[in-house]
Amino acid sequence: MGKIIVSASIENGSDPSFRIQGDALVDTGTPYLTLPAAWRERLGQLTHLDTISVETATQAVVTGDICGPVMLRMGDFRPVLTEALFIEMEPSEGRYEPLIGYIPLEQAQAVVDMASDRLAKFGRVYLKRDQRSSASAAAEMDRLRRDAGKGVTTAEIVRWIREDRDGGH
Repeated sequence: MGKIIVSASIENGSDPSFRIQGDALVDTGTPYLTLPAAWRERLGQLTHLDTISVETATQAVVTGDICGPVMLRMGDFRPVLTEALFIEMEPSEGRYEPLIGYIPLEQAQAVVDMASDRLAKFGRVYLKRDQRSSASAAAEMDRLRRDAGKGVTTAEIVRWIREDRDGGH
């Protein structure tokens, strides 16, 4: 899978006069909208919700502050009120690389289309709880990721998940 970069607007959920616009990397391996700590003041007064330890892609363990609410807008997707994780980041070629994780992606009903390396709108949200164990669900996701690297389309993966959920019907 290649890089998916989206144009995004992030604003203070309580005071939209504090806004940051630019490009962000879609990262389905992280849960949060992850922003550089250097941007925190640019979003005005946010509520500090928690300080957590996170492991980065380079296996470094850093602490970050979860704050909110922030409003995230990505292209034609539904704007979402979410939390932001602020961590120390090093700019690359003078620019930070904010990350859009799977929680705000799901909130916006955005899915990764691996065939075209872009985001696509997913038509519905499933509220029914998955009855499988977490371990079997994780193993299934690993299998789907491996298959996706073999040219399996997102539509086929979604069909497999629906068939499994519906008992093969």
